[in-house]
Amino acid sequence: MKSHSKLSSDKIEGTVFSPRQVRILKIVVVVLGIMLVAGFALVIGTLIYQSSNLTLRSKSKMDARQQKILEPLNPGRSFPALPSGITILSTALDQNRLAITFSDEKGLGIMIVDTQNGTIVSTSRLRLPNSPMLKK
Repeated sequence: MKSHSKLSSDKIEGTVFSPRQVRILKIVVVVLGIMLVAGFALVIGTLIYQSSNLTLRSKSKMDARQQKILEPLNPGRSFPALPSGITILSTALDQNRLAITFSDEKGLGIMIVDTQNGTIVSTSRLRLPNSPMLKK
C-alpha cells in the first residue's frame, strides 16, 4: 500500500501525470515541433531548388532542340524570300508544309511553303467582313 500511496502522491494535482511524465511529454512536444518546422523548411527549400534547377535544365535542353530545329532540312536549299511589306502574324507546321499567316497593304493572307524544297505552294487572301477586298 505504501508504494501505491507514494505513486498517487507523485501525481500532479488535478492530473494523472507525474512530474517526470510531464517533463518527457514537454520534450516530445518540442522535438516534434522542431521536426515539423524542419520538414516544412525542407519542402520549401526543395521546391525552390527544383524550380531554379528546372529553369537551368530546360534552358540547356531548349538550346539543343533549337539547334536541331534550326538545322536546314535539305542543306543547300533556302526558303523563298518573302515579299517586302509583309508582317508575319503566325506560322503553323504540318509535316512538310509551313502555313504563314501574314498581313500587308492588301489585307490578310495565308502562304503555304513546302519545307522540303522551299517553294511557295499557294498563297490565299482572306476576305473579312467590312474588308476593302469585299467592296471590289
